[in-house]
Amino acid sequence: MYLALVARLLVLCSLPLGPVLPWCAKAEIVLPTGGKGEKKKKRPMAPQAIATAAQLAPGGTVQITLRVTGKRNQEVRYLIRSEPKLGKIVGIQPLDQEISVLTYQHTAPMAGEGDAHDRIVFAAQDDEGTSAPEEIAITIVDEPAALVAPDSVEFGEVLLSATVTRTITLANRGGHVLEGDFALDTPWRVEPSHFRLARGEAARFLVSFMPDSEREYRDSLRIATLAETVLHALAITPITTAPQTLDLVAKVGGKARSGNLTLTNRTAGDQTVRIQADPRLHLPAEIVVPANGTNTVAATLAADDMAGFDGQVEFLAGQAARHARIYAPPVGPSLFADMKTLSFGKLEVGRTKSLTLKLENRGGTKAEVTAEAPPPFQVGQQKLAVDPGNSLDLKVNLDPAWPGNLAANLRIVGSGADLTIPLTAEVTPRSPITRSLMAAVGTAAQFGAGSAVGSVEGKAPVFSGVPSIGLIEVESLKPTTATLAWKPPANTKTDLDYRLEFRRSFLDQKGAWHVEWLPISDVKFTKTSDRVTAVLGDLPSGYAITVRAMSVTAKGEVSQPSASVQFFVPQKPVIFTTQRVLLVLFGLLLVGALRVQRRLQKG
Repeated sequence: MYLALVARLLVLCSLPLGPVLPWCAKAEIVLPTGGKGEKKKKRPMAPQAIATAAQLAPGGTVQITLRVTGKRNQEVRYLIRSEPKLGKIVGIQPLDQEISVLTYQHTAPMAGEGDAHDRIVFAAQDDEGTSAPEEIAITIVDEPAALVAPDSVEFGEVLLSATVTRTITLANRGGHVLEGDFALDTPWRVEPSHFRLARGEAARFLVSFMPDSEREYRDSLRIATLAETVLHALAITPITTAPQTLDLVAKVGGKARSGNLTLTNRTAGDQTVRIQADPRLHLPAEIVVPANGTNTVAATLAADDMAGFDGQVEFLAGQAARHARIYAPPVGPSLFADMKTLSFGKLEVGRTKSLTLKLENRGGTKAEVTAEAPPPFQVGQQKLAVDPGNSLDLKVNLDPAWPGNLAANLRIVGSGADLTIPLTAEVTPRSPITRSLMAAVGTAAQFGAGSAVGSVEGKAPVFSGVPSIGLIEVESLKPTTATLAWKPPANTKTDLDYRLEFRRSFLDQKGAWHVEWLPISDVKFTKTSDRVTAVLGDLPSGYAITVRAMSVTAKGEVSQPSASVQFFVPQKPVIFTTQRVLLVLFGLLLVGALRVQRRLQKG
């Protein structure tokens, strides 16, 4: 019976149940003997090491606690039975009699995929023996994968039907393995479409772009579920058109509406452009645009095509198409006169005469115009309205008060019209006495833009029989300058010079009215066989000036004066330049600042 009990106790104490049976370490087993009164014998127990485990990052260091079961009450030493293969033992440091700390450092490079595993085999030893070997399981936990990819890729301007390729690089700067497929919509393409990147690996991929329409593209290259790279490109056609919308207009006095489109070639080679449009629109079938150059194409509607037009023109360069909008409203009013000049012929002073001018609206909408003529000409109706396809008779009246050669302009302006009709008349005196008087006085009426009429009265001096000048025309008027012209006297056998005089009228101290003619200096004359031109400079703007001309021979003989002509020198336009506006504003600010300063000084 005693032998069986002792055997069971030996079995229990040999098991790693130190925490449960701590008394096993100090147990004294007394074996019975056959005789009475024999002493009990003690049997020592070796320590039992405890297996453990640890984790650390690649290249890291970890401290592992070594201990045994139970309480030994003596120094326990730990023996290394098997060294680690992926790292090294930095050292073993006792904490107390029974516990020590082992420091492990991972030194080997990570290989393969996922975590790495290492092991250390150790045993515990004290004065009573050495334990069985135990294992420290070490796990080197691999770091997560880290994808490095570009945020965006710029393709710039890409011609339609062309293909542009860019290279992108992906890298795994972490651990594990990155693997997946690219997701990309047309017209983009990436090759290869699958990627697999182990720890520290990098790879290049080709991203291609072939646009199918002219617009801006901004899409995302999806790298599995890990990241997105923005792709940007601007697709353009080889040919551009300007303007994008062309308004066809008719010239004044015409019906055909037309306009020009400019084509620009963006490529390094000549481009043959095919043109397709509505049959109503007259365009060439094709046009060649030189490399990196431009060409112009005219678009025209027929003269009898008065309907509105709103359509597109298609320009085809290879597979690329470009469009331009062509717009033309219904034809507006277009007013025509049946005569280019109204001549009243000879007419005595005090007699009236009327002429009729027919105005026809050949446009598509109502013409609303205003008719004006300077006195002594008068129009019967100043405001006119002519429906499309209709005509109207405009009466022009003449009631002269002075004799002379009259010349003026009838102006008809407004919607659909900008007409100038010259008016002429030769007005003769009514009696022989008046005719004789006017022979001695230079009298004329000359009309034009910026001019007026008037009669010149005064006593003319006696002149020699040198050929005199006829009618003087006012060619042009500008601020401070005037250009006059006349035909040289007929049947002139000698070379003539010319002299200009201006009329000066004034009241003396007694109230008598005086008129005198004074010479004009610094006149620039230009003489040809059929025309003489005189340019007067340094004239006062806004004043009426009356002049006459005389022929002068080489001997200084002077002809009868010509009929005088009166004109108004136009005013100089007031131009408010940016500099003037700034100067005015600066002056105002300066005045305001001075006023504020004075108030502050007084206060």
